[in-house]
Amino acid sequence: MLCTLARGRRLALLAVLLASPSCTYTRVTRFDPTIVAERRTPPESIRFYETEKPECAYKEIGHVSAHGSWLTSWGKVIRAARKKAYELGGDAILSFRESTRVTGATVTNGQISTQETTSLSGTVIRFRNAGCRQ
Repeated sequence: MLCTLARGRRLALLAVLLASPSCTYTRVTRFDPTIVAERRTPPESIRFYETEKPECAYKEIGHVSAHGSWLTSWGKVIRAARKKAYELGGDAILSFRESTRVTGATVTNGQISTQETTSLSGTVIRFRNAGCRQ
């Protein structure tokens, strides 16, 4: 009877986990809400700068953060940040920061497994010269 009950709980937990979506959450702050920039750089072409700064003149237009649940791939988090930068009219993301945070743990048969969330953030920039990408 106990084995059947424990197995039922495991199956219910597995069903909940499989039904849980791997969500990506984004937060965007537009520095000047009165300016809406034309979208010119496709999301897949938006470049990240971590410690270097571009050689071309640019303007900071906003800030973007993207967070994924523990079921979300890092690639999905990156795509979400690029998409939001594109929607702002940005050409690149400057001061790129990434982090991973432990959000839960499970102990089973003497083993510990953790659940983590991943996030990234940065300043969205727009090059003053549309042809400049360095």
